[in-house]
Amino acid sequence: SALVSFIYNVGDPAFDKSTMYRFLAAGDINSAAGQFPRWCYDGGKKVKGLLKRRLKEQRLFLTPDGQEPNYDDIPDLVARMF
Repeated sequence: SALVSFIYNVGDPAFDKSTMYRFLAAGDINSAAGQFPRWCYDGGKKVKGLLKRRLKEQRLFLTPDGQEPNYDDIPDLVARMF
């Protein structure tokens, strides 16, 4: 679900050329997960809303099936990254 949200937002062409795609193709899930926060720029500027979205996607991506992701600390993470 996290990847569907991510790819829908950034677009297939960008995803196909991304480091995240290369990590996923190689089976390196943890490195792929680390790429989510890097996609928080629009027009070269870091956007809080995009960072928040990417951190939620990352959290969902790393949460085992059948469990609910915990998003409680996302606002604090965003604040520290700005």
